[in-house]
This record gives sequence, structure tokens and C-alpha cells, in this order.
Amino acid sequence: MPSATATTSSTYGAAAEAIAAITPELVPLSPAQAFNRIGMKLLSTIGGASGPLIGSFFISMGRELEGSVEADAKHFAHALAAGVEAIKSRRQSRPG
Repeated sequence: MPSATATTSSTYGAAAEAIAAITPELVPLSPAQAFNRIGMKLLSTIGGASGPLIGSFFISMGRELEGSVEADAKHFAHALAAGVEAIKSRRQSRPG
């Protein structure tokens, strides 16, 4: 049985490959649309519990950035926080 580290590494590798495959589609999109597209792609690509976790992270980032033509550091920080909250709400996780 693979270790948790190997499984996590494989999952993130698959996520990176999925995102790389759709990169040309992301270029003309707004930040919100791009993060939503990434999230939807990962939901349909990554198996097990990781797909919904990672997908919801990006979809929540997209929701936070709706209406933004460009995401400055402040908007991006809020989007990252929204992504973290999405993961926490799915897994009832907390720091520590």
C-alpha cells in the first residue's frame, strides 16, 4: 500500500497535469472564470475525496474573485482564504 506522502504527491501531480492541459483555455478568462474552470476540471479528473476538496478550493477562489478583471494582492488573499474555508467546511478540519 502506498504511503500517504506518495498518494498525496500523486494526487497533486495529477492536478498539476490537469491544469497544465487546460492552460490555453484559461488565458482569455477572467480570474473568477479561470479558477472556476480549474475547479471544475479537477472535480472531474481527480478521484477519491481529493477531487472535491481540491476542486472546491479553486471554485471558492473563483467565487471570491467574481467581478474582478485583475486580482490584486488583497483580492487574491481573500480568494485564498475562501478556498481554505471551503476545504475546512468539507472536512470539518481546523488548524493543528
